[in-house]
Amino acid sequence: MENLQRALESRGLALASIPGKGRGLVTTRDFIPGDVIIFQEPYASAPNKVYTSSICDGCFTSNNLRKCSVCKVAWYCGNTCQRSEWKLHQLECKALASLRDDRRKLLTSTVRLMVRLILKKQLQNEQLSCNAHTICDDELSPLGTGLYPVISMINHSCVPNSILMFENRMGFVRATEPITKGTEILISYIETAATTATRKKDLKQYFFTCTCARCTKNLHEELEETAILEGFRCRDKQCNGFLILASGIYPAIHPMIGLEFYIRGKLEWLLELTEDSIKSYIKAIEILRITHGTRTPFMKELLNKLEEARAEASHKHSVRD
Repeated sequence: MENLQRALESRGLALASIPGKGRGLVTTRDFIPGDVIIFQEPYASAPNKVYTSSICDGCFTSNNLRKCSVCKVAWYCGNTCQRSEWKLHQLECKALASLRDDRRKLLTSTVRLMVRLILKKQLQNEQLSCNAHTICDDELSPLGTGLYPVISMINHSCVPNSILMFENRMGFVRATEPITKGTEILISYIETAATTATRKKDLKQYFFTCTCARCTKNLHEELEETAILEGFRCRDKQCNGFLILASGIYPAIHPMIGLEFYIRGKLEWLLELTEDSIKSYIKAIEILRITHGTRTPFMKELLNKLEEARAEASHKHSVRD
C-alpha cells in the first residue's frame, strides 16, 4: 500500500475514502484538459473472441501475426511479445491445448481473462479486487477485456471529469475539463448517451447506485433529457433504436463528438467538399487531441488528413486564380 501511495503521489493523486462510494482517487494538484492523470498496463487481459485471429495477445496490434503452434489460440506479432507473455501463457497453453477443438472455439475473452487472472494470482501470490474494463481502439471499437487495478479505483459518474482511453493495451486516463486540487477523479463505466432508467440498469452489474447530477434530476428535467435521447426513432421499422444527437447529449469534450467530426471530414473529403472537410477535421482535432493525446498514430493520421485537405484547397485556389 505504501508503494501505491508513493506512486500516486508522483502523479499528483491520493487514495481517499469517498462518502457513499468507498475508496477513490483525489487530485493533489491541478490538471488541465488533455493531461494524462494516470496510465497503466493491464494486470491481465484477453482479446475478444471475434478478434482472436487478428490481434496479438501481447500488445493488441494486428501486424505480422503468428499463431501459437501448441494451443492454436494465442497469436503474437513477434518474439518480443511472445517472450513477454510466455511466463503466463505456458500455463494457459497447456489448458487450452487439452480442450477439444469444438470447446476451444467456444472460448470467450471473459473465460480467458478469468483463467489468466487465476494463473497470475498463483504466480504472484497476491490478492486482487477490481472491475474489468473493455479495451477499445481509437474509434471506440471493443478489442478485448483487461483488469487495471489502479485505474479500477476511479469511481463512476454519468458526468465525468476524465476519460479512459487505450493505446494498444495501455490504459490512459486523461482530464476532459479543468480539475482543481482536491477533486475526485471520475470516469464513466457505461455509455452515457442513455436515459436515467437505462443507465441505472447498465450500472447494476457494478452493484452501486449512481448519485451524480444527471441521475438525481427532478422529474421535469429527466423527461426533457429523455425526450432528446428518444426523440428521433430510426426510420427502419425493424429497428427499435433511436438516433442519438451526440452534440446535444455528450459534454463538449467527448471522443464520440470528435469521432463524429472525423468521420464527417472523411466523407466531405470523398465528396470533394474540401473546405468543409478542413473545418470538420479541425473540430475533430480540437476534441481528440484532449481525449486521445497528440502523439498516437491515430492523431498523426488525422493531422496528415488535415494537411492533405489544406494542400488540396490551396491547389484549387491557385488554379482558380
